[in-house]
Amino acid sequence: MGDYPLIRVTDVRNEQISTANLWERFRLTNMNKELTKPLNEYEMVFNNSEKSNMSIHDLQKNLTTFTWDFGKIPIKYGSKPRKVTLSLKNIGGVPSDWTFKMPNDNEIAMEPWADPGEPTEDQAFERHILEKGIFHIEPKKGSL
Repeated sequence: MGDYPLIRVTDVRNEQISTANLWERFRLTNMNKELTKPLNEYEMVFNNSEKSNMSIHDLQKNLTTFTWDFGKIPIKYGSKPRKVTLSLKNIGGVPSDWTFKMPNDNEIAMEPWADPGEPTEDQAFERHILEKGIFHIEPKKGSL
């Protein structure tokens, strides 16, 4: 018998949007169900991605994804950022270290002569979001 860390989202908050609405927009019930499952082969490879020669997109293509709908902020309210706070709890029997990885966190700088090829539409959109700094995650890692 063994035990492993289990993390669950216990709360989500924002000044403008209700907790129930955010919970549904972030599909946190489905995410919590997925977080209680043992890691599959693809998730184990992803967690050890720094030891792999695979591209981040190859690593991600077999992972379960969740769409988080932050909603829209009308321009009339200016460019004030929308802060969403997630509360996590370790419901397992052992300490848990977690890391929030952005898609470009494991990218290796390419030599100027290398041709990365044309990005897909999704890759171009993702790169645009990262370059514009639309999201800021704080903290990016921790222990529970």
